[in-house]
Amino acid sequence: MKRLLPIFLIALFVSCGGEEVIQTDTLGDTSQDSDFIDTSPNQDIDEPGEDVDVLDDATSDEGDLDVDITDDLGDEEVFPPDHTLTFGITERSFCAPDGPWIVDTVKQFRTLEQIADLDVRAVASDSDGNVWAGTSTGLYLKKGDQENFVNIEGLPGEEAISALQIVQKGSVRVARGQQTFVVNAEGAVSQNYVAEAEISKLLSCRGSEFIVVDEQLWRLGDTLEPIDIEYEEATLAINDLVCTDSGMFLATSDGLLLIGGDLNSQPSLLWNPGNVAFVAANSSIIAAVAGEDNDQVAIYYGIDFQQIVVTPKPNELPTGGITSISVSPDGAWLALGHQIGATRIPLKHEINVAAKDHFFSQRWLPDNAVNDVFEAADGTLWVATPAGLSALKTVERHLSDKAEYMFGEMDAHWRLGGFATATARYTDPWSDERLPLYDDDNDGQWTQEAVGALCYAYATTGDERYYEAARKAITNMILLVNVPAKDFEDAGLGRGFVTRSVVRDDEGEVFTSKAERSNWHLVDFEDGHQYYWKDDTSTDEITGHLFGFSLYYDLCAKDDAEREWVGEALGAIAGYIMRHGMKVVDLDGEMTSDGEMNPENLSIAVDGLEACFDRGHPFETCISAFAGGGFLNSVEALALMLAAYHVTGNVDFWLQYDALIKVHRYDQVATFHESIFTWTEPMTVNHCDHELGNLAFNTLLRYEADPVRRAHWIDQVLASWEYEKPTRNPLKTLTLAMILDEIPGLENGVKTLVDYPEDLRKWEVDASHRMDYRRGSKDRKDKPQFTTVPPHDEIVVLRWDNNPYRVVNGRTGAERETPSFWLLPYWGLRYYNAICPPLSWTQDLP
Repeated sequence: MKRLLPIFLIALFVSCGGEEVIQTDTLGDTSQDSDFIDTSPNQDIDEPGEDVDVLDDATSDEGDLDVDITDDLGDEEVFPPDHTLTFGITERSFCAPDGPWIVDTVKQFRTLEQIADLDVRAVASDSDGNVWAGTSTGLYLKKGDQENFVNIEGLPGEEAISALQIVQKGSVRVARGQQTFVVNAEGAVSQNYVAEAEISKLLSCRGSEFIVVDEQLWRLGDTLEPIDIEYEEATLAINDLVCTDSGMFLATSDGLLLIGGDLNSQPSLLWNPGNVAFVAANSSIIAAVAGEDNDQVAIYYGIDFQQIVVTPKPNELPTGGITSISVSPDGAWLALGHQIGATRIPLKHEINVAAKDHFFSQRWLPDNAVNDVFEAADGTLWVATPAGLSALKTVERHLSDKAEYMFGEMDAHWRLGGFATATARYTDPWSDERLPLYDDDNDGQWTQEAVGALCYAYATTGDERYYEAARKAITNMILLVNVPAKDFEDAGLGRGFVTRSVVRDDEGEVFTSKAERSNWHLVDFEDGHQYYWKDDTSTDEITGHLFGFSLYYDLCAKDDAEREWVGEALGAIAGYIMRHGMKVVDLDGEMTSDGEMNPENLSIAVDGLEACFDRGHPFETCISAFAGGGFLNSVEALALMLAAYHVTGNVDFWLQYDALIKVHRYDQVATFHESIFTWTEPMTVNHCDHELGNLAFNTLLRYEADPVRRAHWIDQVLASWEYEKPTRNPLKTLTLAMILDEIPGLENGVKTLVDYPEDLRKWEVDASHRMDYRRGSKDRKDKPQFTTVPPHDEIVVLRWDNNPYRVVNGRTGAERETPSFWLLPYWGLRYYNAICPPLSWTQDLP
């Protein structure tokens, strides 16, 4: 049964409310975004709001809407805990550093204003920081701190430049067609030679200069002098060469050979893989490239030339097709250019190929095809492509500095002044001209996750900027309850339905486009505006709200009035669902498409699939309840009731929570097992369920006072983490940090925060060429995926509900992800002291 179920589940679980939906709306002007709707008490919050009993608001002319789920508790005496209690570990024996961390940065030279010919064939840099770029039409120089490259005019020849070799500071030797000459920074030309055919390589060694023409070595003197090097009675065909204190290393059609610097001694063979295409070195490292597809790299180190050979395979090279090679002067890096991408291998402390960086996609390079790489003395890796240059460099960065940057980037994502729009669109990937923001099915969930991030930040720092941002966001969240309320009250359903999103009459086409859509409902609201609200709210949205409202209540609200204001909204949502039998009921009185929190859907497979079938339940309903839906939704339902009890003090919510466990066995439904295929089977894994599970468990464990139940929930978090562990998801790290002193996976979770790009553009990242990661089964969307997650700066920018294993993901780069998804785990981990305050870290990770 277990092997057959995942195939069925691909169809059953193919959609998830939390995953990205491509919008097709035609959008209008939203220049009014800075004016958010404030339905809160006045900003001073002097007076408490009206006290509403959320459980008495659902009476209708039709009588009871549903049976009270607590009726089966009987006469057992219960003792509700103190609803004001909260739990979470903030004092711990160790914490991860805020920084400094080493991160990769890039500056791209991709416009004609930066370099007039973007087809760069060769690049080199001298120790003064002068950078030379040889292109299809000429030679360009960027002096020191100059911003752009300048064309050096009047050079001999018209062909493309094929090679560059630094001669001394401020001078470079150029290979251009059959000619080679030296050019200085002022453009003066000297030492011009003309060869018999096109020059492919240049070398400077111990005061002498050499070129390679048609596999023949020539020395530059008064004239061009051919140098024949024989090995085993045959003249070697030379492809490349490099000079060190040990002698000259020759890349030849017969392998890699070493010969004395005077070129008169007998060469010795170091490596015989057949044809060796490239060789590079510094004083301590020699690296050479061979193989039919230039896909073998031999690295030599030590005085006895110890050798490591690496190829494209897991934990080694990402790909072959090597086009160029460079070793940094300090021996810290080996760089490889490929037909797709560039690779940088750290060498400084040890040769660690598994710790390589692989740069590809427009996040890092103007074009994936790499013509040349050059490791400069200042630590910059220059990468030449047919569409321009990239300057890649590692820098030290504190996470707190990154958090400040990310917070600033949130400004572009506020719609109606308080919705944290998940994705902002721009006219062009390279433009900061933003298009109008649009509504999203999950405006509530995404904004509530931003509320969580901002309230963690406020509680950690006391910075009023975070409070003000959270305040405007939570105000719009209350709007999602208030706007549809009258429609539901008029229908006899009572207040408490929370809409997916609203659009307002001053949003142009964002508003008018909803007029003909049956799932959008027009209302005249009390603030004088017309709104459309969207129906069919899912439990995903409910989970976002139980998370965000309760965190705002705990960490942001400044007094009892503000707490009552927020608590009433969450209480209304929870009361509405409870009155309707633990279902999210729409305006038509029917449960929404994904609105099940009720025992009739969730508890039916608690005794296993066969028992579920034997009781006559539909096949699909049993499968959903058994294989993932029951697990997630039961945790969400329990978290909702416990959070509502916490923020309202209304004991009916705790009684409902208690009944769901004692009568309907939600604690057993929420017990993790290997057939929770939305976690355990790669072809049906649903990462948005993992995100929602973390939000729900985070809330449940913040308020669970019973030690037995608390221990049970912690066990389920740890059991599910075993399957989430490879994703290195910091949101899971946050959940673990709440409940454990020694946090499993802390180092990996924090490393994801470090690696996560500050470039939030959703570039397409096509890793189909990579061979350093194994392919697994396709995912639930029938997309290819790896079995291991690459570093987060080598995959598409992700929300935590997306699939990090996917081989190909992303778009054109004209859309940018909201940084609130990064800010939530960062500030949560800071709040729980899992990440130390900046400059205070003194302990090693275990």
